[in-house]
Order: sequence, then structure tokens, then C-alpha cells
Amino acid sequence: RYANDIQVGTPVQLDFRRYGAGVRTAEVTFVGRTIDPESRTFSIEATVSNERGTLKPEMGVNLRVTRAVIDSAITIPRSAVVRDESGTHAYVAERTDSTDVARKRTLALGPSSGGRVVVESGLSATDEVIVVGQNDVSPGAPVSIAQQYDSTTAAGTPYEGSSSLPTPPTD
Repeated sequence: RYANDIQVGTPVQLDFRRYGAGVRTAEVTFVGRTIDPESRTFSIEATVSNERGTLKPEMGVNLRVTRAVIDSAITIPRSAVVRDESGTHAYVAERTDSTDVARKRTLALGPSSGGRVVVESGLSATDEVIVVGQNDVSPGAPVSIAQQYDSTTAAGTPYEGSSSLPTPPTD
């Protein structure tokens, strides 16, 4: 599935934090030619600096490869996605008269990373997605908005507006 995304020169992040050696960036220097059919793995090599001598032989590493960069997308927490027999959905809070009610939106999802998923269709950038209690609401039910999160803050980009916004929950 990922073999075609990795080539010599592909940038990667190597996570050695469990050994106290931090996260390093490198480029792939070798890609194996075969994929093990049982484990569905293949070999790659990347050369990484070890000036302080913190990296040792046989250390395991978590590797992250950026497969795509999406310049502009609507993303929501994966936990906000509701799956049922009728498909993949999210609930949004919609104002009707003086009341906020839950509305069910059918979603088409794209790639995910860091606890967030790209919404390819089904939501607009101005929709207020219900991220807490979404499994307990039904379409048309009144909802109470306890907290609002700025979407750029939730995505990890520094928010430069009011400092009173809470930190969004993590997955």
C-alpha cells in the first residue's frame, strides 16, 4: 500500500523518543525491492546523524513518512466521526430560531493524521461540528454548546486571537 510512496530521497521522521534520543529527520537512502507477503513490510534505509552517540545498534524506531501535503482542507477530530449502518457521519450544531439543534451530515473522508481526518465532502468550513457527546445525539435534538474550539487551534496551528480559547481535547 505504501511502497510506491517511498523512494530514495523521500523525507522521513524517525522517532527515538522512547530512548531519550528525540525525533530526527532524514532522507531515504535505500528502498528494498521485495515486500514480505506475510508481514506486508519492506526494507528501507535512512542515514541519520549520531553526533552525540545516543543511537545504538538494534534500536527500534517509529518512522513517519509524509505521503501527501494538502494545502487547504476541512479536518475534524477522528473521534467526531460517527459510523453506523447508513454510513459515515458527523453531527453539527445548527441554529434554528433561538435553539441549537443537531443535524446529521453524511461525510466522504480522506486521509488522516495526528488524530484528525480530512473531510472531502459533507461539511463546510463554517459548520460547528459536535466533538463531545456526538454518539448520544439524534438529528433535530436540541444541543447546548458548552465550549467552542477554533479550528486552527485544534489543528495545531497557533491561534493568534483571544487567549481565552481552551485547549481542545486530544484523542
